[in-house]
Amino acid sequence: MLAIGFGFVALLAVYFLILSPENVQFDSRWKHLALAEDYVAYGGIRPLREGWVFDSRPHFTSYLFSWAFLLPKSRLFDRMVLSAHLEFMTSWSRLWSAFRRSCAASCRAPTRAPCGRFGFCSRRASLR
Repeated sequence: MLAIGFGFVALLAVYFLILSPENVQFDSRWKHLALAEDYVAYGGIRPLREGWVFDSRPHFTSYLFSWAFLLPKSRLFDRMVLSAHLEFMTSWSRLWSAFRRSCAASCRAPTRAPCGRFGFCSRRASLR
């Protein structure tokens, strides 16, 4: 129960950091958000003929942020905060699915996965 409480506090601590667009880091501000804004302004994904180096590799984050830049009648503040929320939710959903998979593996072989050492298996799964 204490571990769940610490996990919830850590989740809230990270969430409170994304509520301000001032916390957007250099990489996102100058690369991912700029590419997303360019994709939306152009109307789709296009090759940049200007020779910008950052556009030469695939960017899932830029594609994700372009959803936020499609928000009609919004300010840059709203778009940046929505981009941060999209990134937060995708990151935590990936971590949660990895945690669930490790718990399922620990129920099958409790000594192999770290989750099994803490007893997160459901009672019904551990009786099989």
